[in-house]
Amino acid sequence: MLLMLKCWADFPGYEQFVRDKWGSFTIEGWGAYVLKEKLKLIKGSLREWHQRHSQNLTGKYNMVKERMSILDIKGETSSLDEEEVTELHDLSVNFHSLS
Repeated sequence: MLLMLKCWADFPGYEQFVRDKWGSFTIEGWGAYVLKEKLKLIKGSLREWHQRHSQNLTGKYNMVKERMSILDIKGETSSLDEEEVTELHDLSVNFHSLS
């Protein structure tokens, strides 16, 4: 059974990873056999991908939270430049995807 966790779609690069992996499998045979074999292969690839992207979530979460705090404090005393505003936005998106 192929299982997809809803949170995976929030990880940057997930969709492209699945597309690239699915397209990289070369299986010959009749349609149902090809589908079955590709599903088996993608399941193994997703298992590895999940382990790489979900390890140390607490550490990643704390690191993002700390950097956001630094930028917030800086924003209270002076204005953030465009790059810092973009970073803060990206950190916010990352923070929610890790939550």
